[in-house]
Amino acid sequence: MIEPIANMSGEMDEVADDRLQRAQEKLERMGQTHLLKWWSKLPSVAQDALLQQVEDIDIPLLKRQQAQLAAVTLPVQRSIQPLKSVLRSGDPKLKQEGRKALSEGKVGALIVAGGQGTRLGFDHPKGMYQVTAARRKSLFQLLAEKTKACGMMVNRELPLSIMTSKENEAETKRYFHNNHLFELSESQIGFFTQNSLPLLDTQGRLFLEEKGRIAFGPDGNGSALNCFAKSPLYKAWKESGVRYVVFSLIDNPLADPYDMELVGRAMQTGADVVIKAVERSGTEEKVGILAEVDGKVGVIEYTEFPKDLWNQKGKDRALLYNFANISLFCLSMEFIKKAGEDLFEKMPLHKAFKAVPYLDSFGGVVKPNHPFAWKFERFIFDFLPFAENVEIVVYPRSVCFSPLKNAEGEASPETVKQDLTSLDRSVLRNLFGEEPPQEIVEIAQDFYYPTSDLLERFKGSKLPPSPYLDGYKYL
Repeated sequence: MIEPIANMSGEMDEVADDRLQRAQEKLERMGQTHLLKWWSKLPSVAQDALLQQVEDIDIPLLKRQQAQLAAVTLPVQRSIQPLKSVLRSGDPKLKQEGRKALSEGKVGALIVAGGQGTRLGFDHPKGMYQVTAARRKSLFQLLAEKTKACGMMVNRELPLSIMTSKENEAETKRYFHNNHLFELSESQIGFFTQNSLPLLDTQGRLFLEEKGRIAFGPDGNGSALNCFAKSPLYKAWKESGVRYVVFSLIDNPLADPYDMELVGRAMQTGADVVIKAVERSGTEEKVGILAEVDGKVGVIEYTEFPKDLWNQKGKDRALLYNFANISLFCLSMEFIKKAGEDLFEKMPLHKAFKAVPYLDSFGGVVKPNHPFAWKFERFIFDFLPFAENVEIVVYPRSVCFSPLKNAEGEASPETVKQDLTSLDRSVLRNLFGEEPPQEIVEIAQDFYYPTSDLLERFKGSKLPPSPYLDGYKYL
């Protein structure tokens, strides 16, 4: 039992005392009064923050989390079939259509960037992690420079929206402003914050990660459409004429935030969603699989995909379920509104057992090496069954997918750096028709979105043998 209110609140004013009383009553209804165990030892600022967390708890949603944790999970019977057909990238006409849409202000980019770099040993927003070989640019800097360069190519400022989390919102915004928005204008870049859900221990209880803080976590990339649709950014974009949004994750530095061909495909087909996919690298790769699920295009997480189908091959010896979801989409603004507002509460919660810090009974913070608590998330691909028309375009992995997930091994800073350098050199090779000097390991993003002026500057010139090739400052 926690102490009576009178003993804890002391000389608190009447408003604060009423607020504490309401919080205690709410926690008693939930059976979670242990969260106020350290109340009397907290400074007033921490007390206020803790009360705010209690007030933010959605009781029906918490009950849904607890029920899901307690339920015996039975295999869901679904009809799973290979995709009947996919499209391949490389259509110049579609790219031209997409470029025209960009120049007319019909396209924006939405980037999910709510994660921390914890698994990389980096206690900051993951977007601040430096990934390039020569200039050591961060993921955020690369994104901003792509936005700037693409805007120069179409002679228009392009809208960019970044979803942060409550955990990294302040530091992310500070980082951008300390770097003068990486030369973007304040009118073209906006931030919004994703929802969070409480973590639960194995008994289904809430717990503290610090004496004055309940353990919460971002509720997954499926939250993006809901939070964006409710934000002032959506209304502003809609009123300015934006019709399509390219969706990607910050930890994939090969992602093109303004993929012209993907946009062109959406315009041509009138699709609610166009999915950018890659072929699986092999049976060991842990990725969501694109398939026909109950007659509609869907994604099944690798943890939920039937084992007997995972390695299944066709007559040509190729994997029948060969296409991986890499969380790259082009979405219509109308579908974002529908998914974000009308369908959001219908979305399933996916749970994962995680190693997260917690407060022990003596008030010490424990950082376990083994899973301790359940995290709940919504995934954006769960909206796919509600889309009227879904198209899939398969791209070469080398041009669009190199995730940053681990400190070493696969999907690590080393592999990302190698993939970035490889793509940079390929871009130069395609632009100038010759092998670039071996010394070049990084290029400016201008070369990905070349203007006629840029190409003219380099016409007839030998590329310099330097680690970094700058588009407009070299000549």
